[in-house]
Amino acid sequence: MTMNGNRIEYREISDASDPRYKDFLYRKDGELYAESFLRRVEWYFKSRRYKLLVAELDDQIVAHAGAYNVTAVINGKEVDWWWGVDTFAMPEVRGKGLGKGLQGALHQLPNFSSQAYSRINGNIKLRCGCTPLFSTPFVYYPCKRFFSAVIGMVSKKCFGKSLTLPSFGTSKYRKINSFIAHRKKFDTATFSGRHKICQYSEFINTHLSKFDFYIKRSPEYLDWKYYQNPSVEYVVIEIHNPSDQTLIGLLVFSEAKEKIVYMNKLRVSMILDFITADESLFSLKDAIFLIDRHFQQLGRPLDGVCSL
Repeated sequence: MTMNGNRIEYREISDASDPRYKDFLYRKDGELYAESFLRRVEWYFKSRRYKLLVAELDDQIVAHAGAYNVTAVINGKEVDWWWGVDTFAMPEVRGKGLGKGLQGALHQLPNFSSQAYSRINGNIKLRCGCTPLFSTPFVYYPCKRFFSAVIGMVSKKCFGKSLTLPSFGTSKYRKINSFIAHRKKFDTATFSGRHKICQYSEFINTHLSKFDFYIKRSPEYLDWKYYQNPSVEYVVIEIHNPSDQTLIGLLVFSEAKEKIVYMNKLRVSMILDFITADESLFSLKDAIFLIDRHFQQLGRPLDGVCSL
């Protein structure tokens, strides 16, 4: 492929220390974020199930796209599944087909898919022959802020500037979450830091097997996804039946951080894994309540909880 007489070349990167790739990230993000992102790429490579493709123009990388391999279980059958991650092209080469070239190469992998992506990236995937499988909407559950955030978003969309409103009566969302949770009786055990989630592999897969599609959580996968992951700090809550102390639920969520939600900076926690043996004993509503209570007890601010 050529661009303005210059040839575009695609190649696979096998090491995060590749000097041209590091130069690309430094130009793209600046030193601080580039070094953080390189640690993420090194973590991907640790899985030994990761492919990173780049596009080069005049011996300079101008775009990249990656994918990592997992084991999906579809109607009880294990299959190879590839998740696409981190597609990006420098502004000066956008609209030139590089994104499609990278995505097209990754689409040669078996069952290549993406769960969250921009509208432009989605259009590229459709042109590469993808078809939608199911919807995974982004959901925000308020604990402290909702209407003030929505009004701020409307202000930005309509007037091009942020309108910051004070949050009055912020405890109302917590009261609602508490009421919805019905104050069910269960015991909990909370673990922060690098808690080993691989020990729950059998419990997780047993209770995911009721679904016709899920990603298998082997001990090795869970160790890589959580314990070795440099990009996430997480909390684990075990939920036990008080009558016999059997494990009835597992909740994994991120430490609260400031993120852009509804076009506003909100302090949120993301649900990373939610497994229940019985929805009547422990439900997603109960999980929201437990996350909110966790940060309340620590005296840490939390505007809401996010999930896919």
